[in-house]
Amino acid sequence: RLLKQPFINQLDASKSKKSRFFQGVLMSALNVFPIPYQAYIVTTLLSYQLLSLDNLSIGSYIAGATSGTFIALYIYILFFDKIKNAL
Repeated sequence: RLLKQPFINQLDASKSKKSRFFQGVLMSALNVFPIPYQAYIVTTLLSYQLLSLDNLSIGSYIAGATSGTFIALYIYILFFDKIKNAL
């Protein structure tokens, strides 16, 4: 019995690593979606002349997109941490 226990833990660990790998692949696949979204938003803002192509406007847009992404990812971390603690 003592010999079988570490083997079972090794199986669980390898299963966990595979699961996390595929979770990472899924998240990477979903991460492609913001690229067309950003292209659409920039094109729309330019067509309605709500965004100009000067340095201040572009810098402001990049700063807003960066801070929004950081806040969204931080909320994801908090949310998944609560789920992890609940399990």
